Amino acid sequence: MKTNRVKLPVLMLLLVTACEIPALNGGYNKRLGKYNSKVEAQNNAMREILERFNRLPDDKNYKILYTFNSAPGSRGEEAMWYNRGNQRLALEVDPQSGIACSWFKIDKTILEKAVAANDGITGLDSLAQTVGNLPVTCR
Repeated sequence: MKTNRVKLPVLMLLLVTACEIPALNGGYNKRLGKYNSKVEAQNNAMREILERFNRLPDDKNYKILYTFNSAPGSRGEEAMWYNRGNQRLALEVDPQSGIACSWFKIDKTILEKAVAANDGITGLDSLAQTVGNLPVTCR
């Protein structure tokens, strides 16, 4: 009977913290949930990165998965990656397939401006350096 009392709290702790353990979450650090639009989801992902900015490691990607209402036949799911050491924000338009678009020189100030603009990824184009981003793919 005592072992069950010990196992239950441990199991509960694992269930509660699983959302923050990438290995148990498909490689993503955080799942934000579903939003009404892609822009709303992107804004919330950038807000999440900004809120955690000072606690993010310099040498690892912080990955956020989110879903949104989309047109029939469209995926409605993306992931945003941020690497504080490289100051790189990236978008994975088809989760588990890798990065499709990247923005460089994204520091805390740029993130604050992007979150304040409330334009999702589109707002980053005027604030940061992009490489090889195709508007159709990433917007």
